[in-house]
Amino acid sequence: MGYPLAFWIVAARTWVARALLLAVVLPFFTSYLVRTYAWMVILGRFGVINQLLMDFGITERPIDLIYNKFSVLIAMVYILMPFTVLVLISVMRGIPSSLT
Repeated sequence: MGYPLAFWIVAARTWVARALLLAVVLPFFTSYLVRTYAWMVILGRFGVINQLLMDFGITERPIDLIYNKFSVLIAMVYILMPFTVLVLISVMRGIPSSLT
């Protein structure tokens, strides 16, 4: 997920690239504790996702979305992807455009 995003940021060179780069860097201004709590609110038993699933009639009762491998994977990707994207951007900018 980080490689295509980094490639898009490097290749775009417009306001879209700046907006995407801002979206990648913005989580660094928030602490890990706040980001982790936000994911707990989103994935919790009565969180945003479960509430939407019940409102649309997809499920009758809340689904366990937290404290499993799926939620850990989502949170780890969200927390660690900015590091990957920033490293890849710095490397990709050094590659001549004739090679892409």
